[in-house]
Amino acid sequence: MTLENYNYIRELAEKKIRLDQRSEFEGRKITIKDNVIHLSDGSAYVEIGGTKVMAGVKVLNGTPFPDRQNEGALVVNFEASELATNYNDDRINYSIEVGRSI
Repeated sequence: MTLENYNYIRELAEKKIRLDQRSEFEGRKITIKDNVIHLSDGSAYVEIGGTKVMAGVKVLNGTPFPDRQNEGALVVNFEASELATNYNDDRINYSIEVGRSI
C-alpha cells in the first residue's frame, strides 16, 4: 500500500466514512428475489452491494446406494463468472478450494 493510499484511508477512518462513502454503521444495499429460475425446485437471486449471487436447487428421487439404504446423495455444482474472480489459469486449485468450502 502506498503512503498516499494509507493516508487517504486513515483520513476516512477519522471521519468515520468507508472507502465507498458509506457511514460507519451503514450497511450495503441488499436485494433478494426468490423463484428466479423456473426450471428449479427452488431458487434465489441476492445482491449485497456489488456482489451478485444466484442459486438454484433441483431435487430428484433416486434409488439409495446398496450399502447406504438409509442415506441419500447431495450433488453440488458451483460456477463463477471469469470476470468475478481474480485467479489465473490455476482453475484446478480454485475448484478444489470451492469444493472444500461447500
